[in-house]
Amino acid sequence: MRFYLVALLLALQITFGATAYLSLPAVTEDGAATLVNMSVESRTGAGDVYVSITPFAGEMFQQSLQSSVAYVKSNHPLGGRDFLVKSDAGEVASSLDGPSAGAALSILMRSLIEDKPLRHDLTITGGIDDRGDIIQVGGLVEKADAAHTGGKKAIFIPLSSADDSVMLDRLAKEEGISIAYYTNIEEVYTAFTSDDSAPAPLANITYPALNYSYDSQMLPPATPNKAFSPSVSSMVSELTSTMGLVKDKYPGAYKYLDAKARLAKSLNENGYTYSAGNEAFLALSKLRTLDDDLSDGNLGVEKANVEDCLSRTSKNLDAYNGALENYPNAELRYFWAKREMNGLMGTDTIAMKINYQGSVNRAQLWCNIAKDLSSPSASSAPINTTSFKELDEKLFRMYFGSQGDHLLSAADAYDAGYYGAALIELSMHESEINNSYDNYLENYTAGRDWTKMMLAHSKYLATNPDYGNESSTSIARFAMFMDMHFDELEGRNVTMLPSNNTQVIVVGGEGENTAGSSSPGEFILLILACILVATVLIFFSLRGRKKRGSPNWKAKTRWLQ
Repeated sequence: MRFYLVALLLALQITFGATAYLSLPAVTEDGAATLVNMSVESRTGAGDVYVSITPFAGEMFQQSLQSSVAYVKSNHPLGGRDFLVKSDAGEVASSLDGPSAGAALSILMRSLIEDKPLRHDLTITGGIDDRGDIIQVGGLVEKADAAHTGGKKAIFIPLSSADDSVMLDRLAKEEGISIAYYTNIEEVYTAFTSDDSAPAPLANITYPALNYSYDSQMLPPATPNKAFSPSVSSMVSELTSTMGLVKDKYPGAYKYLDAKARLAKSLNENGYTYSAGNEAFLALSKLRTLDDDLSDGNLGVEKANVEDCLSRTSKNLDAYNGALENYPNAELRYFWAKREMNGLMGTDTIAMKINYQGSVNRAQLWCNIAKDLSSPSASSAPINTTSFKELDEKLFRMYFGSQGDHLLSAADAYDAGYYGAALIELSMHESEINNSYDNYLENYTAGRDWTKMMLAHSKYLATNPDYGNESSTSIARFAMFMDMHFDELEGRNVTMLPSNNTQVIVVGGEGENTAGSSSPGEFILLILACILVATVLIFFSLRGRKKRGSPNWKAKTRWLQ
């Protein structure tokens, strides 16, 4: 009897079950992209959701699925069903990870709940949290390329950054695939459940909102940085003169880049050298990516140009004899350019060519800046890079155990022997996590041309609604910390009081002295003393237990418990 009952239940599940699937873009471990099928089976049940992923589901992937299920459950009653989520990427990857499938899962589950078939000429990437808010994901150019290769008419992508927008704008133009940005999962669901004969969503390349009315003239005039100005003026000039090249082909990008060009020009004329350089750098690298020839021959020529620039800059750095503050800033951009070139992938697909071009563009701009900053000078003796190394090691000890992208980058630069670059990255990390001196920022006056320029940049960030006060404060801290570090490198004495006024930190001279705190050497001696005392206690404890007849191994065990 029991056998027939089980058979009947299985038959009912098969009879009343349903399956929905979508082909989703994914980036493999080697940087390529492909489509992976995800399916959801619905069966009569108690509202449970099960997941069967091959070969392995990473932590972020699991969390994304949980958030998606939570969102669906809170907005659409499951109606006495169980769901089994399946995906198999065994042939293309060793695991599935990241939040990219979250939005797709919510569409699949809802289509089964409402018994609505899905279109398969569309695909989607992006995460979703339990409130229904969209989460950005990476690898967008590769995923759009995979969608095109897989025969999809359109791909839905979370509203993203300007960098991604430029890359996707170029890809859509080259391959003809429609790219639709989305911020709301409901409108995407409507598109996926529309009739197959309905046209695919039109390409909608969206650039971040800009404050077009912002005018840098509202800022007080600043003093241009003589060392950095040639690079900045060159970028602003190129950006302004070549803007028209993309006006007809990429009208959305043109509006965005034109606003950036006008802003960079205004900032540069008003003396805000770093601010102008930052805006011009970002805009110019995007403009070149839209306009440049993607043929292998041209990409090879541009790569060779960067390598030639790096070679000349390396010679400049080896013989550098200019202002101390310019050396680490030149080496940092040289390090960034080298890292960008070392990370170049292949050029087998349009997506890879676009990413390749973008990397070469950034490397070329960084190298040009490094070359200008490190140009030969007769102002002083060659730089002793050993002093940078020693200061790096002190800061690594000081911030041991903390986390951040700049700290990781500093470690990479240090390991590669770029100690000046590591110092700048460490100072950036320091400015993000150390607010001990914030009460000094209001009256802080920079002592060097570079740090004066960074303080001016801080003022710009504070007044432009695109950035905000958090960025401004971090840059002001960076200027102050850099002044302190440069003073130490030059052997000057600088006294700084922390905000709690409990200790005085004296930096410079022959070494570092602290009142009210211990030096790293003192900490090491204290630790060694504690170890010695503990060793003596253990010895006498074990000796006493052994004399009383306790086996030695038992005494050790009890002591350690």
